[in-house]
Amino acid sequence: MAGGKLLLDRPGLTEKPTVYIQVDAAETRMQGEASQMRDSLLTALTQFATLTVAKAGYAHIRSGTRSGRSYEIAMKYYGDADDKSVWWQIVDSSDGDLLKSGVEKVEISGKSPAAIRDEMAGDLARLFASTRGVINNIEIHGSQEEALGNACVLRAEYALDEGGTDRIARARNCLESSLAEVPGDPDATALLSRVVLAEGGAFTDAETRRHALDLAKGAVSAAPLSDRAQLALMSAQFAAGRIQAAIQAGNRAVELNPNNGDAAAKLSVVLYSAGYREAGVAMARDTGQSPEALPRDAILVLALDAYGSGHYSEASLLAEQINCTDFMVSTIRTAALGQLSSPEAAERMADIRRKDPDFESTFRQRVASWRLQPEIASGLEAGLVKAGAQVDPASVASVSKP
Repeated sequence: MAGGKLLLDRPGLTEKPTVYIQVDAAETRMQGEASQMRDSLLTALTQFATLTVAKAGYAHIRSGTRSGRSYEIAMKYYGDADDKSVWWQIVDSSDGDLLKSGVEKVEISGKSPAAIRDEMAGDLARLFASTRGVINNIEIHGSQEEALGNACVLRAEYALDEGGTDRIARARNCLESSLAEVPGDPDATALLSRVVLAEGGAFTDAETRRHALDLAKGAVSAAPLSDRAQLALMSAQFAAGRIQAAIQAGNRAVELNPNNGDAAAKLSVVLYSAGYREAGVAMARDTGQSPEALPRDAILVLALDAYGSGHYSEASLLAEQINCTDFMVSTIRTAALGQLSSPEAAERMADIRRKDPDFESTFRQRVASWRLQPEIASGLEAGLVKAGAQVDPASVASVSKP
């Protein structure tokens, strides 16, 4: 009985969801275009590696020993003189429930058929398969909090984006438990590498950085075509001070999945911090068509650049759009208000002191871990001083060598 209860109490091990794709044309004359777009979409979806893509004809197969869910995505392709559009709906394969539907449009003026097709496929792939896309959003909200495997990987990515020491700690425990169940899983290994670094922050010691690098290399070895693994390697190399190796890994991640705006955004942070400011800003801007669509890291780069250019109101506005309160976001928000002589600056600084009593005494060590160019780091410090901060001049101003 005791053994049976232990088995029942074990968290579920979730798998990546399976999706079945079906694309039809609204008119017979457009069937060829619809088929070509479907082929491009299938390629884009498989590059994300966040789900398993299967043919629509196999949707009736409901197998698997673990809790992997499946979804049927039906699409209808339309076209007129001004744009091409795709109506879509997502159905739960297990019970036929309609979960989500919508329409995506692409303007065709001045674009070749191939460019139109690729743009539509990319938009749909991001919509369906990105970490915060429709399907993974359903997965993360439909799984138990203690679920291992794929749900754990998704929650770890959310925790890394949104910050919080408790969430990061829970993510580490979950990932380590997942790897105990499935040793060497590349997704869990890659995320654990990034979580280990995030947990230590600026105070991560050399041994921990080496551990994170070993994990990232293991993930790349197990899944050399995974952008998740390459991003983990980028983060680990950057933390170790190997900037060119980090940029190489980041570029590889973007090459493997050009439709993953999160990968490009994370690379933009590395580029900008390392002094390739124009390249970093250009890449950040390319990750979305509007501020609402930009990934968190892309907005962060644009906020840093606005601040460094003396556009403090813009920097403040951009930083306020980031849904987290980690060190750098809090720094930009408060420093920008300080530079603007805003009456809110002192309130923000007081709030930081309450939540992070060591902020001022460790500021220089933390900002050094970002490896920002000296003029940007000193500019941020100047804004904080105007907001009332008392930065300790004796604090460590560099990151220890690996």
